[in-house]
Amino acid sequence: MKTLWQKIPFIVVFVLLASMIISPAATPGTQALGADLFSVLSPDADADQDGLTNDQEVTLRTDPNNVDSDCDYIDDGAEVGNPASPTNSDGDAVINALENNLADSDQDGTKDHLDASSAVQVTCGRFKPFAIFNNGTDSTRLEVRVTGGNNITAVTLQAPTAFTGNELRLDGVGITSLQLIPLYDDGDFTNHGDVSAGDGIWSRKGFTSVYNPYYWSHEFRLQRFIVTDNSGNTNVFWFGSGSPFPGVTHYISVGVVRATENTTIYPLKTGVQATSNLFNIVNPKGSLDPKANRGQASAQLFYNTLPGDDYDFLVFYPDSHMPVSYAAMNHPVQNTVLNIGKSTYNYTASYGSSGRLQSLILTNYQYALPLLHEIMHQWWSPVSSPLTTLGFHQCIDISHWGVSGIGNGQLGGFDPATLVPLGGNVYQVGEFNLNHNGGDSVNYAQLELYLAGFLPSGSVSNMTIPNSVNCSSLNPPGGFYTSFSALSLTTVTMDQVKTALGGERNPSYATSQKNFKAAMVILSQDLLTAAEMAFYNSQAKNLGAVTGSYGMKSFKEATLGVATLDTTVISTSGPEMNVKWTSGPSIASGDMTPSTVDGTDFGSVDVASGNIVRTFTIENMGNANLILNGLPIVSISGAHAADFSVTANPISPIIPGSSTTFNLSFDPSASGLRVATVSISNNDSDENPYIFAIQGTGTISSPGAFGKTSPANGATGVSTSPTLSWGSSSGATSYEYCYDTSNDNNCSGWTSNGAATSKALSGLTPGMTYYWHVRALNAGGTTYADGSATAFWSFTTVPNPPGAFGKTSPANGATGVSTSPALSWGSSSGATSYEYCYDTSNDNNCSGWTSNGAATSKALSGLTPGVTYYWHVRALNAGGTTYADGSATAFWSFTTEAVISNDNFDTPIIISGLPYSNNQDVAGFTTDIDDPAVPCIFEMDKGSLTAWYRFSPTQNGTIKVSTEGSGYDTALAVWTGTRGSLTNVGCNDDANQGLHSELTIIVSSGVTYFIEIVSYHELPSNTSLALSVRTAAPLEPEMDMVGKDGISIDNNDDTPSSVDGTDFGSVAVSGVSADQEFMIVNNGFSELILNGTPSVDITGAHAGDFTVIVQPDSPIPTQFPNFTTFTVRFDPSAPGLRTAVISIVNNDSDENPYTFVIQGTGSDLPYKLYLPSLIR
Repeated sequence: MKTLWQKIPFIVVFVLLASMIISPAATPGTQALGADLFSVLSPDADADQDGLTNDQEVTLRTDPNNVDSDCDYIDDGAEVGNPASPTNSDGDAVINALENNLADSDQDGTKDHLDASSAVQVTCGRFKPFAIFNNGTDSTRLEVRVTGGNNITAVTLQAPTAFTGNELRLDGVGITSLQLIPLYDDGDFTNHGDVSAGDGIWSRKGFTSVYNPYYWSHEFRLQRFIVTDNSGNTNVFWFGSGSPFPGVTHYISVGVVRATENTTIYPLKTGVQATSNLFNIVNPKGSLDPKANRGQASAQLFYNTLPGDDYDFLVFYPDSHMPVSYAAMNHPVQNTVLNIGKSTYNYTASYGSSGRLQSLILTNYQYALPLLHEIMHQWWSPVSSPLTTLGFHQCIDISHWGVSGIGNGQLGGFDPATLVPLGGNVYQVGEFNLNHNGGDSVNYAQLELYLAGFLPSGSVSNMTIPNSVNCSSLNPPGGFYTSFSALSLTTVTMDQVKTALGGERNPSYATSQKNFKAAMVILSQDLLTAAEMAFYNSQAKNLGAVTGSYGMKSFKEATLGVATLDTTVISTSGPEMNVKWTSGPSIASGDMTPSTVDGTDFGSVDVASGNIVRTFTIENMGNANLILNGLPIVSISGAHAADFSVTANPISPIIPGSSTTFNLSFDPSASGLRVATVSISNNDSDENPYIFAIQGTGTISSPGAFGKTSPANGATGVSTSPTLSWGSSSGATSYEYCYDTSNDNNCSGWTSNGAATSKALSGLTPGMTYYWHVRALNAGGTTYADGSATAFWSFTTVPNPPGAFGKTSPANGATGVSTSPALSWGSSSGATSYEYCYDTSNDNNCSGWTSNGAATSKALSGLTPGVTYYWHVRALNAGGTTYADGSATAFWSFTTEAVISNDNFDTPIIISGLPYSNNQDVAGFTTDIDDPAVPCIFEMDKGSLTAWYRFSPTQNGTIKVSTEGSGYDTALAVWTGTRGSLTNVGCNDDANQGLHSELTIIVSSGVTYFIEIVSYHELPSNTSLALSVRTAAPLEPEMDMVGKDGISIDNNDDTPSSVDGTDFGSVAVSGVSADQEFMIVNNGFSELILNGTPSVDITGAHAGDFTVIVQPDSPIPTQFPNFTTFTVRFDPSAPGLRTAVISIVNNDSDENPYTFVIQGTGSDLPYKLYLPSLIR
């Protein structure tokens, strides 16, 4: 396959972006593209870096050596997608990678890659190389890609009408007007220049020229192609006024360069070459985008390839005419100037510049580009122009002057000195253009010079601005006008302009930048030929010259000699030495102002341990060998020369376009600024010796990081004579410590500790919290321990031992003590915990101590009856231990009660006084045959167990008996009388819905009461019995309400629930009802009397739907059975929610009346039958 060269825009460094590959005829040893070349390419390699292997590209018919086979600025890999199923958006016979997606070949409004009906397409063509010398022997060949159609049989180039035989030659014969030139797709490279037959690339070789350009070069544009298929259909394609690219004029161009412009090409590094004023960098994808989208990427590529930041402007050239509407385009990168109609901004980092780059310029393919015009846009390209109010920019955009009498400026405008009124509001002027005047052939206008900082505002003449220009009156048509009509003329002064712009330009003319440097660059797929380099090199050289040639102005001329623009890459006057830091801009010879930007300021380096080495590059940008002839080669002198040394010398000589490096080391011997001068003797006539100043700052670093170690942060129980300790800080010459009792992250004073890393303190207050810190010092500063001045640590000193205290119960020597006694003692001031111990050895010692936390009592259990125990207590805190009663041997003793079995009515435990409590293990207890049945549990299993207590009150009153805390389900009964003839006084099974029992009874003085506790229906596994007896409150009834399933209903309950039966649920309206039974329980100490009429009353919104069908009994006794019941029927009269209130008047003083809300839902659905709940 043949290569199809893509067109690419690029920038002012002067850079040429190219994608050409030299043909075999042009460069010996270079293989042609396509199938013939593929034999020497690795099938799995990717020669053009488009993401497709060479093998895949041959299969797809794309070009393995061209990143963009169809010239639409999209790489082949992106357009192909999956090589196994390449993208074909319109479903025709041509994949996207071979259809130019910028083109509309049949001009039907649909781009080719989306238009299946667009048959023949001729949208991709170029000359390779794109420029030749006019020596008659330097040759190029033409390649045109033709796709679609029905088997193309012929493609013919028709020469332009203006050709006379002098412009281009074919095989040595001049090409004349409208001459037809056959192209070939036959694979005959020798005769026709075609690389591969049938690949759709039609070629012709042998184009030469002896044309003598007016300028240094000239561009010839070919436009017309005739395509014929085997059906006899003929298609004519124009690259020009009939361009298949909508909205733009496009050509296939070839440049002819004066042979005298030939210049030496210098290889700078692999893939990079240069001429005197042009860089050429090889990068296959470098020129893919004709607009600005790859501007940043191209600039970054330039800076990565050629490190440094030496340029104010980058100019990128293309290698063919692009289908775009501009000749060149400026992309501002940064602006620091005030009051020129632009805001300040800085995008240099995005472009790869360290801060110098001001603009990036992209150009189209032309032999005479408007570069002065594009550079001017650095100082005038407002987003919104303040000058519009003064009449500027009429008939044009605000980036150009339009019909404004500012002079024939680079951005348009007319010369007011030529203005002549013709009457009738018509004015005649010298020829002018709205947005440009003569390209690089005219100087900048005065207003433009002022905006650029090249002319004082006082030197700008008044300007003539027409009012209300009739833009359709501009005459003659075509872009260069000599007359227009307007209502009137206005004189605008420079003071008015400055006012509109916000003030005087800043910086002003006196301090503005006037010397600039530009890099002119072309990116290409392969290294360019001499003629291709010369095509743009001459333009770049002319722009940077003192005086332009062929009528084209240099930048210096256009600025009236005020400013310069250096475009030099390689000097042509002998060796040219340039020094730069590897990652910075060039260092000018004689530069005595060290800077961190160019690496001559080494920054701060620690005196004790620091050392910094920098690599500097010496470039030979001249055309003769650069010889470094000093001894030593790099010499260092000055006040602190000893602090700098050369650690690697450069190599000499340095051939043109090449470079060498040397290393400078900065190792300061003292703190402060250290300065020296570098001198390099050489044979560069105007830079010998090459000298520049260097400097660095010696510093003494603050002490290194360190931390406190002891006492640990938050430590307690610390000695009142602690030792403060901390780690070592590198570089510290001394330490200071401080401590106080204020938690404020501050210290009242610091005390020096010399170089020691610990300090013994003494005399601290017991039980006090202290806050402390340490800092390390040296001449470089202060470093606080643990990284912060507020990182104070704390510790608390050991307190005084706990205060004196004593044991209280059981009394020393007590007898008859319960086998589950509570040990008690007084409180000890300052104690944080207590420990107790007990055993049966009278030896003033304990086998073990048990912590009791902060409690001052301990309940024991399971002691052996009739045994003497010896016990002691001690109080503890961080300050020590204090024994109860003043001595470690002050043990107390008590003897437990003898064994008493209260399993029988005849041997009850005697309750001698109230309150009374007892915990006992009733394992093994039984039920005697004559033990009375407990009446509140319906029946009594004789396999259960009973326990008996006896109590004889000394006065009348009420007592409450409870088994709460027992390990099994109990029932409780109280009796009077004698064995075999007992009378029940009261009974209770489950109290408060629990398993324990509670009973409140009235007792009389002199009467003996027997308390019987029964296990309910079983022998329990947990036989722990707890009994308490105490006096009770005054005698009152206590009304409680129980609903469905034994669930209590609180007084004033207003949330009916199906759980307790207060919500009757859904009941059909048609004669069905639901009943619910409720229980009233008297848990008080006197009769409960229901004294309302009726006893249970129903009120509320739907009271008629509820009826009490069974009223409760009254009064209700305190003894079993201490309850009564009533029944409520719900018979809804209508659908929906029905509510009412139950109210029961009674003599319970705090629950009278006892009320709760009931509800039910009337429903038309089938009814459900509700039955009263059973209540145990």
